[in-house]
Amino acid sequence: TPYALISFIYVPGDYQGWEPKTADSLISATSNGIYEGVINYAPGGTFEFKLTPEKKWDVAYGDAGAGKLTASNGGNLKVPSAGSYKLTANLNTFEFTAVKYSWGIVGNAPVGSDWGGGPDIAMKYDNGKQVWTATADMLVGEFKFRLNSAWDANFGDTGDNGTLDNGGDNIKIAVAGKYKIEFNLVTNTYTKTKL
Repeated sequence: TPYALISFIYVPGDYQGWEPKTADSLISATSNGIYEGVINYAPGGTFEFKLTPEKKWDVAYGDAGAGKLTASNGGNLKVPSAGSYKLTANLNTFEFTAVKYSWGIVGNAPVGSDWGGGPDIAMKYDNGKQVWTATADMLVGEFKFRLNSAWDANFGDTGDNGTLDNGGDNIKIAVAGKYKIEFNLVTNTYTKTKL
């Protein structure tokens, strides 16, 4: 009988009203006890959260200090500021990390971006689908995807075939308008759909 190896833990916190039933999740693709995901913390909150193995408060992992987790009497975990963070929780060693991690769209096609002269168009991550998405007004022009508004990691499309290429050619927009852009690092593909 085939079965999925994937498993989840949940991230209730200030960003979503401290409700485990509606909390976003971290994923372990092979159920090896190591969970990863991206959580977006909006401005104005405390940026505090805990980790729960189920969508309830029966067990909640908190901060034991020095990048460690504890299931008893731990304080709230916290990121330093608003934005998207990649969270990694190793429930084998009870280690935890939170690293600033956001993909955006940059170029002369996204309105206001101007190849970094303006802000990148922020993308939102869906942990369940493992896809980054943005809706953006686009001009006739070109764009790329880049990590944390820097050029250290960027993707284009050499060959214009919908496949992501690390450092690849600029992606072209031939008709101006509003677009839904999806960026998938699991399948190494992207889509640009005119709305």
